Amino acid sequence: MVRAKKTGVRYALKCVRKRDVVEKNVQDALVSELSILKEVDHPFIIKFVRSFRNESRVYFLMELVSGGELLDALDSLGLLKYSQAARGLAPIRSQGSQRSDQMAL
Repeated sequence: MVRAKKTGVRYALKCVRKRDVVEKNVQDALVSELSILKEVDHPFIIKFVRSFRNESRVYFLMELVSGGELLDALDSLGLLKYSQAARGLAPIRSQGSQRSDQMAL
């Protein structure tokens, strides 16, 4: 979590070491992740703010969402029961964890 000095707004900041990306040969995955984050605009998906880099790292600045899990929010809003949402999101969560494993740096 980081905070903007001027506004006080809090953001999530993902830091990725370039060396690790190259060593694990996941450059394409990182570029794909950035591309997807830039394109997606949905109320249930964290908003991408911007990316930047220095000599050793790449950074993704994203909106900070705290206070709960997506499945809990869907259930509490009455949009989907927890069990229905869990079944529907299982393939997405599975893919996400596979990508996270690939990107674990």
